[in-house]
Amino acid sequence: SILGEDMAREGLSKLAVRTRLNDSQNLIQEPKAKISALEMSWYMRNQLLRDADWAGMAHGVEIRVPFVDLILFKALAGAIAKGKGPNKQAMVKTPNKIVPKSILNRAKSGFCVPISEWINAGHGEERGLRGWAKVVYQSQIS
Repeated sequence: SILGEDMAREGLSKLAVRTRLNDSQNLIQEPKAKISALEMSWYMRNQLLRDADWAGMAHGVEIRVPFVDLILFKALAGAIAKGKGPNKQAMVKTPNKIVPKSILNRAKSGFCVPISEWINAGHGEERGLRGWAKVVYQSQIS
C-alpha cells in the first residue's frame, strides 16, 4: 500500500528474482548440488560472509575464508554434491602442522553481530536501540 501495486509489480519484475534463482541452478541435475548452488550464490555471498566479517571486526579479528576458493571448489564440487565431501576430520589432516586436539575437539562457540552496540555508540546507555531511535526521531522533527 505504501509503494502502490503498479510500482511493486514493476520493481519485482525488474528484480527478476525467480529467473535469477532458476539461473543459479538450472543447469545442475543433482538435487543436493542445486541447493548448494543456491546457498553459495545467495546465502553465503549475501549474508554469511558479511556476518562473519562483521563478527570478526567486532573482536579485532581479520577473517579469511580459505575454502571459498575456485580451484579447491571445482575439485571438490562433485563429491560435496553427493554428500561425500571432506568432513572436519579430513580437513584437519591437510595442514603440514598438526592441529592440536584441544582445537579439533572444542565445542562450537557461535557468534553474534554487535549491531546494537555499534548503533548506540555515543547515544547513551538506554536499553536496545532506544537511544539511536531518539536521535533519528529528533532529526526528523527538527
